[in-house]
Amino acid sequence: MIEKVIEISTNNPIFLHPLDGVLKVKDIALKKNQYYFPVIEDNNLVGVLTHKHLMVAHPNRIVADVMSSEFSTISYDDFIWTAKEKFVNTDVEALFVTEGDKITGILTESQVDITLSKHIDALTGLYKSNYIYYLSNKLIRQSKEISFIFLDINKFGLIDKDHGHIIGDNILQELSSLLLKEIPKDTYLCRYAGDEFLILTPYFLDDCILLAEKLIHAVGNHTFTNGLKITLAAGISGGRRLLERPRNINTTIVRDLINLASLASTKAKIQKCNFIVADKLTTYEIEEMIS
Repeated sequence: MIEKVIEISTNNPIFLHPLDGVLKVKDIALKKNQYYFPVIEDNNLVGVLTHKHLMVAHPNRIVADVMSSEFSTISYDDFIWTAKEKFVNTDVEALFVTEGDKITGILTESQVDITLSKHIDALTGLYKSNYIYYLSNKLIRQSKEISFIFLDINKFGLIDKDHGHIIGDNILQELSSLLLKEIPKDTYLCRYAGDEFLILTPYFLDDCILLAEKLIHAVGNHTFTNGLKITLAAGISGGRRLLERPRNINTTIVRDLINLASLASTKAKIQKCNFIVADKLTTYEIEEMIS
């Protein structure tokens, strides 16, 4: 599930007027434990007063003297990943949450980071699959194509068995770094589970296949911890859409494409080949691998 802003934002903000006194606001901040105030004049948002402004402001000043006109808003219905992107691209400390033309809450960067931390894989530092679902929907809303490369390490269980889980963990970390270095900037990598990785691309099938071949080659020619060599099996799905996808596409379609790529990587491992394009799987083959 992709969390939305409304699920983590603080509701019922306290509104200020530009003529309010700073001393009054300091007292409110202490009593109400609020440190980000929307400043409203004639029913319009005109600025923000933050805890940093209050710390340096003389108590005899008014809000208009110390507030900032630099602020940003976000819809209550937006995803928290969208909020994170706003924080990365602006200098604001908090976002005002809107519902229609009304400000209904406040969202801080720390609230977003705490929520997103559960979507970060502790071993590799990569995001988990939730991030890929969000980005898939974002690309679709931008009328871009999506395709997936599902990567699975061949015989990884033997590495854990023969060399120990610490060495196995080291290899997963090295592989993550290598893949991050090799993938283009407009593609996205996550650790899906165990020794499985997932890449989202905005490419059509042919370019997605070329990227998969490049990654398989780079990994196959890399020497890992303890001088080990590893190989990957890849499954590829998507990238065949000739007409524009509906912009209100739900996560079920994305999940199905990811599942097809996963099944294709399983088939590639069984057949001991580099990759399988999922669109070539028959219904019978899929049912056989699931059963």
